[in-house]
Amino acid sequence: MMTEELIPIASVALSLLLGAGFGALYFRLLWHAAQDLTGVRGKTQNGKQAGAGRAFFGFTMRLSLALGVLALAVAAGAEAAQLLAGGLGFVLARHHAVGRMKARE
Repeated sequence: MMTEELIPIASVALSLLLGAGFGALYFRLLWHAAQDLTGVRGKTQNGKQAGAGRAFFGFTMRLSLALGVLALAVAAGAEAAQLLAGGLGFVLARHHAVGRMKARE
């Protein structure tokens, strides 16, 4: 009886954690791409600063990653509450990343 009531809560909590983990990965990749464009991380391997083509490629790869994760969640049978919890975890990771960036300034 008790465990049957806790299963939906556990799946939503897991979705929240997975969304936050995915958000942390996504914004880490975004942070590295921004540093490459501005030259903060130095030159690339060939000695040049990253250009617009590399930025576009990075954007498309991050978008593909996000859509792939969403498609996998839907294919696995995620319900609306789980998708919303994952989205909330992603937003919380964004707020954490923005707070860290502001603290560095």
